[in-house]
Amino acid sequence: MLKACPQLRILASSREGLSIGGETLFAVSPLPLPQEHLEKEKLMQTPSVQLFVERAQAAKPSFQLTEENAEDVAEICRQLDGIPLALELAAARVKIMPPQKMVEYLDDRFRYLTGGARTAMAHHQTLRATIDWSYDLLEEEEKILLNRLSLFRGGFVLEATEGVCAGGALDELSVLEHLTQLVHKSLVQVDEEGEEARYRLLETVRQYAQEKLESRGEMESYRQAHGQYFLKLAVEAEPHLRGAEQAHWLNRLEREHENLRGALEWALGGRRGEEGLQLAGAMGRFWWIHGHLTEGREG
Repeated sequence: MLKACPQLRILASSREGLSIGGETLFAVSPLPLPQEHLEKEKLMQTPSVQLFVERAQAAKPSFQLTEENAEDVAEICRQLDGIPLALELAAARVKIMPPQKMVEYLDDRFRYLTGGARTAMAHHQTLRATIDWSYDLLEEEEKILLNRLSLFRGGFVLEATEGVCAGGALDELSVLEHLTQLVHKSLVQVDEEGEEARYRLLETVRQYAQEKLESRGEMESYRQAHGQYFLKLAVEAEPHLRGAEQAHWLNRLEREHENLRGALEWALGGRRGEEGLQLAGAMGRFWWIHGHLTEGREG
């Protein structure tokens, strides 16, 4: 068709590019999320909040964004990553509960967010069905990698992916290839930080993949791999927290702070006292300089 009609333009939506000549890709990201502690009027200028309120009013015409429920609505949008389908399914629930109560149910979002339009395709009627559909289309090695990536918090870099996720059917040399495919298939997001790419999962995808990791019996072994990797990073960083390289290493630890917290939880939760003390000791100066003064006290 393109050869016969040079001026023809085709607009196609897909979770990944079609990989054909002449294709130009435009990423369709989740809706922008509200910042913390915005006034009601400014919240209503945020696309994710606008969609939630619009769909909530379709379900319950009397619904209004008020000073009392505004922060709860904003939190719903944040927890659901600005994913339009998830917001629509959540908004339909205002018929039976207020936003404040709704926030409590989002830890179990896959059981809670159901009931899409009867005329919609089956994989658009529940949040789980939508992600099931996308997950089932993955190659087996891609599924394995996605499951293991769910252990990272606050993003991750390629080096950490190779250090934590390789094993079994997934060798270290193939991690980059499969990670690239997950990016192309819109299941992993990429953020550019200077010269280094940082990857992350939307929280909804992360929770789904973690369920899969647990169901395959790999949770404990890869939590250990994650914990050991970030313990090693903290120990490596400690001697550099004084001197000329201090700023670089402090910034690196700050970027990985959520992962380091996860490693500390792994050590304390599994009664690995030696690893917990080693990690807390290595992190002490970082916590002090960056003002994280309550970190590590419980352990």
